[in-house]
Amino acid sequence: MNVAAQPVTRPAGGLRGLTHARTSFIGRSEAIGRVSGLVGSYRLVTVTGPGGVGKTRLADEVVKQVANRFADGISIVELAAVSESALVPAAVATAVEVHQAAGMSIVDALAEHLSHRQLLLVLDNCEHVLDAAAELCAALLMSVDDIKILATSREPLGLPEEARFRLPPLTLPRQNTSQTKPEAVALFIERAQLNPFFTVDADSDAIVDQLVHRLDGIPLAIELAAARVEALGLPALLDRLDDRFPLLISANRAAAARQRSLEATVDWSYHLLAESEQRVFRRLAVFPGPFTLDAAEAVAGADAGPAMLRLVDCSLVVPPATGPDGRSRYLLLETLRGYGMNRLREAGEEQQSAAALAAYSLHVAGRAATQMTVRSGEPPATLWLDAEDAVVHQGLAWALDHHPSGALQCAVALAPWWLLRGRWIQGSAMLQRAVDQTDPASGPWYAAHLWLGHFARGTLAYEVALGHYGTIVEALAGRSPSADLVDGLIGRSAVLRNTMNLEEASGDAHTALDLARRLSYVTGEVMALAELSLISSYADDADQAVEWARQAQRIDHDQMPGWYARKVEHTLPYVMVISGYLDGALDLAIRALAQAREAGDLTDEADTLFLWRPWLVRAVG
Repeated sequence: MNVAAQPVTRPAGGLRGLTHARTSFIGRSEAIGRVSGLVGSYRLVTVTGPGGVGKTRLADEVVKQVANRFADGISIVELAAVSESALVPAAVATAVEVHQAAGMSIVDALAEHLSHRQLLLVLDNCEHVLDAAAELCAALLMSVDDIKILATSREPLGLPEEARFRLPPLTLPRQNTSQTKPEAVALFIERAQLNPFFTVDADSDAIVDQLVHRLDGIPLAIELAAARVEALGLPALLDRLDDRFPLLISANRAAAARQRSLEATVDWSYHLLAESEQRVFRRLAVFPGPFTLDAAEAVAGADAGPAMLRLVDCSLVVPPATGPDGRSRYLLLETLRGYGMNRLREAGEEQQSAAALAAYSLHVAGRAATQMTVRSGEPPATLWLDAEDAVVHQGLAWALDHHPSGALQCAVALAPWWLLRGRWIQGSAMLQRAVDQTDPASGPWYAAHLWLGHFARGTLAYEVALGHYGTIVEALAGRSPSADLVDGLIGRSAVLRNTMNLEEASGDAHTALDLARRLSYVTGEVMALAELSLISSYADDADQAVEWARQAQRIDHDQMPGWYARKVEHTLPYVMVISGYLDGALDLAIRALAQAREAGDLTDEADTLFLWRPWLVRAVG
């Protein structure tokens, strides 16, 4: 929607201070409608948002929409050039053509002049003189009945009668639900087409979509990037966005200093912060994705909470949204994150903040892994890790380079989640790297080999899997019995069974069962029974296979990890069908499939479908 093309009804008092726009206005029809509605309902409306999001342009369009509501016109006061708070009343007085009378303050003179007028006063760019602007607005609203005020600022004025409208970035391709072109794409294409050689086709469409996403849908960033298309071309422009600030500089010498580059726009906001708030902001830049308040305090300091509230108010942090785990999470736009990282490096705090993120990642992974040791804890733990995905992996990547023992603990803690989500290759690579850098005597080292064996077995790399399981068994065989040894024996038994070395497989499984019972290790006992059932099935001993499986089923599965419990629960129906006991087997299989899907266990779902596909297709389609 090109709002600039609509006719404007001008009030008798005129539109004082409205600057003629040199470019068309793209989109924002919903925002214009909402702000216009707020102006009708409230005496003070403040449009807030990050630098470059288009607050001033939006206010201009709103003014055109509401102009005929105000008999004495609209006065627009540009405060960006007002360098001192004490000068704000004088700037407003100049805009509305009020002269200070002897013995009367400027504020009183304004109140007197406006007391008999029906007028909309627009205060543009209030953030650097916020207290003075708020003071003036409070005085005028208290003493003048028939004026309304529309302000733009990077944070609200903080008055009780204020209605705030957070101006979001332009709509992006994946957010767009209408048939029209997303606003961010439409703006980029229109500005890029000032270059007569720019053409739009299927290839350029895909790159433009990526560009506007990387630029967060911020109009100023999009316009600056579009101006570089002629010099760089789309592919090179996209490639260079990792270091966007030297690139996105305006050639428009008439532009305000804070709008001549993307960096200058963010600088304007950053330097309005207190030093403690600047420190928190730049440390938040290490988060690669959404983060909780607890995470912010873990990385930026225990006192980060108050600064977070201010950063949200200042439009430097996106307000919290509920994540997949039900927790509220904040976000830094990519542009602001890049700016913060630059300031973090300048302050010499990058490694300290990265280490804090790695420690937080280990904390999250460890707590989630503990929750997943029992079946009921699995759903909330996996959703938590889903929400923390980017954060924990960035923390793990740093630990692999700087803190190998911490990386090993983190990788082992994440392994069950990797298994459930079918991320075997990624998990295996990180585990292997951690194992290669750590002492074999450490406890997590054996668990790491166990998981490496599981991932290798899942990809049918039996020789590799046998090596990992064998490493555990050989290292622990001469020591006191342990759960690690039980797990290693069961894993080795499964590989031997799959390669039809049934006698050796049976020996390992029986040894594991005996040790698990001596240790009261319930999970090991259940898994050993399930393994013995499968070995008997492979050996064509149907009755014994079903008997072992029934023994495994009779033990309470609620106190064991969900992924192990589900594997055991689909063992019985499998051996029943293989052994010819069809009654009730299909119902058990359908239940096993439903449980895998409910848990989001992609590995078990795939196993169940593979083993049961002929029967399940006939039963449930």
